[in-house]
Amino acid sequence: MTKKKFLFIIVILIILIIISFTWISYSKLDTQNRRMEDENQSLNIKIEELNLDLSKEQNKNDELASENEELNDIKNTNIEKIQDLLNEVRRYKKEIYDQKHILEELDRQVKNYRHEEINNAKNNLKENLKLGLPRSGALEILGDDYQEVQGADYPSWRFDLLTDEAYIYNNSHDVLDIEGMMDDKVGIVVFVNWTNENEIWYYTILYKNIKENSIWEYRVFANDFIREIEIYKE
Repeated sequence: MTKKKFLFIIVILIILIIISFTWISYSKLDTQNRRMEDENQSLNIKIEELNLDLSKEQNKNDELASENEELNDIKNTNIEKIQDLLNEVRRYKKEIYDQKHILEELDRQVKNYRHEEINNAKNNLKENLKLGLPRSGALEILGDDYQEVQGADYPSWRFDLLTDEAYIYNNSHDVLDIEGMMDDKVGIVVFVNWTNENEIWYYTILYKNIKENSIWEYRVFANDFIREIEIYKE
């Protein structure tokens, strides 16, 4: 073999080796490209899925934002209604307070008037009823509306004064109607005992003290001894 042929063969071998390496590299590169394409396609699919999830999430957020806006509108509306209701309740409470204050003032005035009425009548009785006063004179002071009752020892006459129009107390004994007096149905009760000469022998005035909400007894005995005591109090 000549030197030229040997060189030719060497060159051919080198060329084949280069072609082989080039083909192998191209195959590897093609395989890598296909793999990358597959990965890119998979990645794109994942990106699309992620975008879809993001879109759904955005839609949910938009829906939540819309619901929150509606809730806030409802809340604001309810707050306004509640505020209006509270204002109405305050006005109503003020009206009740004013009416209660007016009623309390009227009740105070009525009680003051009643107290003065009973007190003046009681003082008039104290001043004008005397032991030995004839029955005719006593009736001019006490009136002729009385009930004959039985006391522990002697009979007496009971006079109910400053009473309600419908007030009736039937009792055959000299017992005070405490409940009726405390309910202000009767202001003064007088028990009178007479001598055989139809003159005042002794007497008892029972009256209500409106301010103290109690019942007092003013008693004048046959010996002209006077005793005034509180006998009942709630």
